[in-house]
Amino acid sequence: MQAQILIIAGKVNSGKTSFAKRLWHIANRQSIHCCGFIAEGVYQKGIKYAYQLIDLENNNKLLCCSEKPLPNSIKINKFYFDRLCLQEGNTILAKQHPSGSFLFIDEIGPMELSGKVWAPGLKTALEQHKGPLILVMRQKLIRQICRYFKIDKSLIIDIDQSTPEEALETIKNAHLGNSH
Repeated sequence: MQAQILIIAGKVNSGKTSFAKRLWHIANRQSIHCCGFIAEGVYQKGIKYAYQLIDLENNNKLLCCSEKPLPNSIKINKFYFDRLCLQEGNTILAKQHPSGSFLFIDEIGPMELSGKVWAPGLKTALEQHKGPLILVMRQKLIRQICRYFKIDKSLIIDIDQSTPEEALETIKNAHLGNSH
C-alpha cells in the first residue's frame, strides 16, 4: 500500500518551503504528529548561500549544503552537501514513524531524479510510511518525479491557489477518507 501523497508545488523561489513550514506549524497546533524535514535557506547580507535541514520532530537544525565547500562534504551539481546531514536526512525518512504522522520532505528535485540526496529515503518512505507524505517540489517537475518514483496517485496543492490552512483540511479529509 502506497502512502497518501500530497505535493506542495510552485515555481523556483516562490515560497514552497515557507508554505510547508506554515502547514507544519498549523498541524502542530492541532496536535498532529509531524516528522521529516524542511530545508530552510541560510542568508548572508540578504543572499541565500546555503540550506539548513530542520528536523520537524525535535526542531534540530543541521547545515545541509552550501555553494561554498564544507568539511566532510560531497559536491553534487553546484552544492557541497554535508555527508552527515545526507545520512541524517535519509535516516529520518527511512525511520518508522507513528501511523498517521505527516511526513514532510522538502524538497524533491533534479538531484533525486538522478538517485541522489533524498532519493534513498524517499523510496523507503513511499513503501513504509502509514500516513500523509508531504512532498515539496517544483511544479514543472511533478510529472517526472511521479514517474521516476512510481507515484500513481497524489493530491497537488499549488501554493498560488491555496493556503496552508486549506491544504491541511484537504490532507485531513483525504486521510480520513482513506482510513475506512
